[in-house]
Amino acid sequence: MQRPGAASASAAAVPAAQGAGGTGPTAASGGPCLLALPAADAADVGVWQLGQQGSSSSRPSVLLKQQRSQERPRHGLCMAVALVQPQGSTLHAVAGYEDGSVALWDVRRPNQPLASAKLHSEAIMCVAVAPDCTSGFSGSADKHVSAFKLSIPRGQLRPSVQAALPEPGVADVAVRGDGRIVASAGWDGRVRVWHARKWLPLAVLRWHSQQVACVQFSADGRLLAAGGRDNHISIWSIYAEAP
Repeated sequence: MQRPGAASASAAAVPAAQGAGGTGPTAASGGPCLLALPAADAADVGVWQLGQQGSSSSRPSVLLKQQRSQERPRHGLCMAVALVQPQGSTLHAVAGYEDGSVALWDVRRPNQPLASAKLHSEAIMCVAVAPDCTSGFSGSADKHVSAFKLSIPRGQLRPSVQAALPEPGVADVAVRGDGRIVASAGWDGRVRVWHARKWLPLAVLRWHSQQVACVQFSADGRLLAAGGRDNHISIWSIYAEAP
Protein backbone atom coordinates (compact mmCIF):
# COMPACT_ATOMS: atom_id res chain seq x y z
CA MET A 1 0.00 0.00 0.00
CA GLN A 2 1.29 3.42 -0.86
CA ARG A 3 1.54 6.44 1.41
CA PRO A 4 -1.48 8.73 0.96
CA GLY A 5 -1.94 12.10 -0.51
CA ALA A 6 -3.92 14.44 1.73
CA ALA A 7 -6.28 17.38 1.47
CA SER A 8 -7.54 19.68 4.19
CA ALA A 9 -11.23 19.36 4.97
CA SER A 10 -13.62 20.13 7.77
CA ALA A 11 -14.89 17.13 9.72
CA ALA A 12 -18.44 17.84 8.52
CA ALA A 13 -17.30 17.51 4.91
CA VAL A 14 -16.00 13.97 5.37
CA PRO A 15 -18.47 11.55 3.79
CA ALA A 16 -19.35 8.48 5.83
CA ALA A 17 -21.12 5.53 4.30
CA GLN A 18 -22.09 4.21 7.74
CA GLY A 19 -21.41 6.41 10.70
CA ALA A 20 -22.60 6.38 14.27
CA GLY A 21 -26.29 7.04 14.21
CA GLY A 22 -27.17 6.19 10.63
CA THR A 23 -26.35 5.43 7.04
CA GLY A 24 -26.13 7.46 3.93
CA PRO A 25 -29.07 7.18 1.51
CA THR A 26 -29.09 3.89 -0.38
CA ALA A 27 -31.04 2.94 -3.47
CA ALA A 28 -31.43 -0.07 -5.68
CA SER A 29 -30.87 0.53 -9.36
CA GLY A 30 -33.91 2.42 -10.58
CA GLY A 31 -35.57 2.11 -7.18
CA PRO A 32 -36.38 4.62 -4.45
CA CYS A 33 -33.69 6.24 -2.34
CA LEU A 34 -33.95 5.09 1.26
CA LEU A 35 -32.57 6.67 4.42
CA ALA A 36 -32.31 4.87 7.77
CA LEU A 37 -31.41 6.52 11.07
CA PRO A 38 -32.59 6.65 14.69
CA ALA A 39 -36.15 7.91 15.05
CA ALA A 40 -37.64 10.37 17.57
CA ASP A 41 -37.19 7.69 20.20
CA ALA A 42 -33.50 7.04 19.55
CA ALA A 43 -33.91 3.40 20.56
CA ASP A 44 -35.95 2.87 17.37
CA VAL A 45 -34.92 2.94 13.70
CA GLY A 46 -36.83 4.94 11.13
CA VAL A 47 -36.67 4.22 7.40
CA TRP A 48 -37.61 7.10 5.11
CA GLN A 49 -38.22 6.99 1.37
CA LEU A 50 -36.80 10.15 -0.15
CA GLY A 51 -38.53 11.97 -2.96
CA GLN A 52 -36.94 12.82 -6.26
CA GLN A 53 -35.88 16.20 -4.89
CA GLY A 54 -34.34 14.62 -1.78
CA SER A 55 -37.25 15.64 0.44
CA SER A 56 -39.07 13.31 2.79
CA SER A 57 -42.00 13.20 5.15
CA SER A 58 -41.37 14.02 8.79
CA ARG A 59 -42.67 10.55 9.61
CA PRO A 60 -40.72 7.45 8.56
CA SER A 61 -42.23 4.98 6.11
CA VAL A 62 -41.27 2.17 8.50
CA LEU A 63 -40.47 2.30 12.22
CA LEU A 64 -38.43 -0.60 13.61
CA LYS A 65 -39.50 -0.38 17.21
CA GLN A 66 -37.92 -2.17 20.16
CA GLN A 67 -40.55 -3.62 22.46
CA ARG A 68 -39.84 -3.55 26.18
CA SER A 69 -40.63 -6.74 28.11
CA GLN A 70 -39.14 -8.80 30.92
CA GLU A 71 -38.23 -11.59 28.51
CA ARG A 72 -36.85 -9.26 25.82
CA PRO A 73 -35.18 -6.16 27.32
CA ARG A 74 -34.39 -3.27 25.02
CA HIS A 75 -30.86 -2.85 23.71
CA GLY A 76 -30.69 0.88 24.41
CA LEU A 77 -30.09 3.62 21.85
CA CYS A 78 -29.55 2.75 18.21
CA MET A 79 -26.00 3.83 17.41
CA ALA A 80 -25.57 2.65 13.79
CA VAL A 81 -27.67 1.05 11.06
CA ALA A 82 -27.17 -0.40 7.58
CA LEU A 83 -29.88 -1.19 5.02
CA VAL A 84 -29.48 -4.42 3.04
CA GLN A 85 -31.55 -6.05 0.33
CA PRO A 86 -30.19 -9.35 -1.02
CA GLN A 87 -31.08 -10.40 -4.54
CA GLY A 88 -34.62 -11.72 -4.58
CA SER A 89 -35.35 -10.65 -1.01
CA THR A 90 -37.06 -7.76 0.74
CA LEU A 91 -35.47 -4.85 2.55
CA HIS A 92 -33.75 -5.61 5.86
CA ALA A 93 -31.78 -3.55 8.36
CA VAL A 94 -28.81 -4.40 10.55
CA ALA A 95 -28.70 -2.14 13.60
CA GLY A 96 -26.09 -1.72 16.33
CA TYR A 97 -27.09 -0.65 19.83
CA GLU A 98 -25.86 0.99 23.00
CA ASP A 99 -25.52 -2.30 24.91
CA GLY A 100 -23.11 -3.77 22.32
CA SER A 101 -25.75 -5.82 20.49
CA VAL A 102 -26.41 -6.08 16.75
CA ALA A 103 -29.89 -6.97 15.48
CA LEU A 104 -31.31 -8.07 12.13
CA TRP A 105 -34.69 -6.57 11.17
CA ASP A 106 -37.17 -7.34 8.39
CA VAL A 107 -39.01 -4.10 7.55
CA ARG A 108 -42.20 -6.15 7.07
CA ARG A 109 -42.03 -7.15 10.76
CA PRO A 110 -41.18 -3.86 12.47
CA ASN A 111 -42.17 -4.83 16.03
CA GLN A 112 -39.49 -7.43 16.69
CA PRO A 113 -36.03 -8.18 15.26
CA LEU A 114 -35.51 -11.50 13.53
CA ALA A 115 -32.32 -12.13 15.49
CA SER A 116 -29.80 -10.35 17.69
CA ALA A 117 -26.43 -11.07 19.27
CA LYS A 118 -24.27 -9.26 21.80
CA LEU A 119 -20.92 -8.72 20.08
CA HIS A 120 -19.28 -6.02 22.20
CA SER A 121 -18.92 -4.98 25.83
CA GLU A 122 -19.42 -1.30 24.95
CA ALA A 123 -21.72 0.65 22.65
CA ILE A 124 -21.66 -0.16 18.94
CA MET A 125 -20.21 2.69 16.89
CA CYS A 126 -20.56 1.28 13.36
CA VAL A 127 -21.83 -1.64 11.30
CA ALA A 128 -21.21 -2.73 7.71
CA VAL A 129 -22.56 -5.63 5.67
CA ALA A 130 -20.69 -7.51 2.94
CA PRO A 131 -22.03 -7.14 -0.62
CA ASP A 132 -23.33 -10.73 -0.66
CA CYS A 133 -25.22 -10.08 2.61
CA THR A 134 -23.88 -13.24 4.27
CA SER A 135 -21.59 -11.52 6.77
CA GLY A 136 -21.18 -8.23 8.58
CA PHE A 137 -18.70 -6.30 10.68
CA SER A 138 -18.96 -4.02 13.69
CA GLY A 139 -16.83 -1.67 15.73
CA SER A 140 -17.49 -0.24 19.16
CA ALA A 141 -16.03 1.71 22.06
CA ASP A 142 -14.29 -1.45 23.32
CA LYS A 143 -11.01 -2.98 22.12
CA HIS A 144 -12.44 -5.27 19.44
CA VAL A 145 -13.58 -5.34 15.84
CA SER A 146 -16.13 -8.10 15.31
CA ALA A 147 -17.37 -10.16 12.39
CA PHE A 148 -20.76 -11.86 12.34
CA LYS A 149 -22.59 -14.28 10.06
CA LEU A 150 -25.90 -13.46 8.40
CA SER A 151 -28.55 -15.69 6.87
CA ILE A 152 -31.27 -13.31 5.82
CA PRO A 153 -33.56 -15.99 4.28
CA ARG A 154 -33.48 -17.82 7.64
CA GLY A 155 -33.56 -14.68 9.75
CA GLN A 156 -30.29 -15.53 11.48
CA LEU A 157 -27.45 -13.41 12.87
CA ARG A 158 -24.70 -15.04 14.91
CA PRO A 159 -21.22 -14.05 16.14
CA SER A 160 -18.26 -15.21 14.07
CA VAL A 161 -14.85 -13.93 15.22
CA GLN A 162 -13.33 -10.96 17.04
CA ALA A 163 -10.01 -9.22 16.56
CA ALA A 164 -8.36 -7.48 19.51
CA LEU A 165 -7.10 -3.91 19.22
CA PRO A 166 -4.29 -2.26 21.20
CA GLU A 167 -6.48 0.77 21.99
CA PRO A 168 -10.27 1.11 22.35
CA GLY A 169 -12.61 2.67 19.84
CA VAL A 170 -13.62 2.08 16.21
CA ALA A 171 -15.62 4.87 14.57
CA ASP A 172 -16.36 3.26 11.21
CA VAL A 173 -16.00 0.06 9.19
CA ALA A 174 -16.24 -0.40 5.42
CA VAL A 175 -16.24 -3.46 3.15
CA ARG A 176 -14.64 -3.39 -0.28
CA GLY A 177 -16.95 -4.09 -3.21
CA ASP A 178 -15.61 -7.60 -3.76
CA GLY A 179 -16.19 -8.44 -0.08
CA ARG A 180 -12.59 -9.57 0.45
CA ILE A 181 -11.18 -6.67 2.47
CA VAL A 182 -12.52 -4.65 5.41
CA ALA A 183 -11.17 -1.34 6.71
CA SER A 184 -11.70 0.08 10.20
CA ALA A 185 -11.27 3.65 11.45
CA GLY A 186 -9.65 3.78 14.88
CA TRP A 187 -9.89 6.31 17.66
CA ASP A 188 -6.11 5.86 17.94
CA GLY A 189 -5.64 7.55 14.55
CA ARG A 190 -4.94 4.28 12.73
CA VAL A 191 -6.70 2.78 9.74
CA ARG A 192 -6.58 -1.01 9.86
CA VAL A 193 -7.12 -3.28 6.87
CA TRP A 194 -8.43 -6.81 7.44
CA HIS A 195 -8.82 -10.01 5.46
CA ALA A 196 -12.60 -10.39 5.52
CA ARG A 197 -12.80 -14.20 5.44
CA LYS A 198 -9.85 -15.10 7.67
CA TRP A 199 -10.30 -11.95 9.80
CA LEU A 200 -6.56 -11.35 9.96
CA PRO A 201 -4.85 -7.93 9.91
CA LEU A 202 -3.27 -7.05 6.57
CA ALA A 203 -1.99 -3.54 7.28
CA VAL A 204 -1.99 -0.72 9.82
CA LEU A 205 -2.02 2.67 8.08
CA ARG A 206 -0.44 5.41 10.22
CA TRP A 207 -0.89 8.97 9.03
CA HIS A 208 -3.61 10.85 10.92
CA SER A 209 -2.67 12.76 14.07
CA GLN A 210 -6.11 12.37 15.69
CA GLN A 211 -9.05 9.96 15.61
CA VAL A 212 -10.05 8.54 12.24
CA ALA A 213 -13.77 9.20 11.85
CA CYS A 214 -14.69 7.37 8.64
CA VAL A 215 -13.39 5.08 5.91
CA GLN A 216 -14.66 4.23 2.43
CA PHE A 217 -13.41 2.25 -0.57
CA SER A 218 -13.64 3.62 -4.10
CA ALA A 219 -16.10 1.98 -6.48
CA ASP A 220 -13.30 0.11 -8.29
CA GLY A 221 -11.76 -1.01 -4.98
CA ARG A 222 -8.32 0.41 -5.77
CA LEU A 223 -8.42 3.33 -3.33
CA LEU A 224 -9.27 3.68 0.34
CA ALA A 225 -10.20 7.09 1.76
CA ALA A 226 -10.13 8.00 5.45
CA GLY A 227 -11.33 11.15 7.18
CA GLY A 228 -9.90 12.25 10.52
CA ARG A 229 -10.64 14.60 13.38
CA ASP A 230 -7.41 16.34 12.37
CA ASN A 231 -9.41 17.95 9.51
CA HIS A 232 -7.64 15.91 6.84
CA ILE A 233 -8.62 13.21 4.37
CA SER A 234 -6.06 10.57 3.43
CA ILE A 235 -6.33 8.52 0.23
CA TRP A 236 -4.47 5.22 0.06
CA SER A 237 -3.63 3.10 -2.95
CA ILE A 238 -4.64 -0.45 -2.07
CA TYR A 239 -2.75 -1.95 -5.01
CA ALA A 240 0.88 -0.91 -5.52
CA GLU A 241 1.39 0.82 -8.86
CA ALA A 242 3.69 -0.83 -11.38
CA PRO A 243 7.11 0.91 -11.62
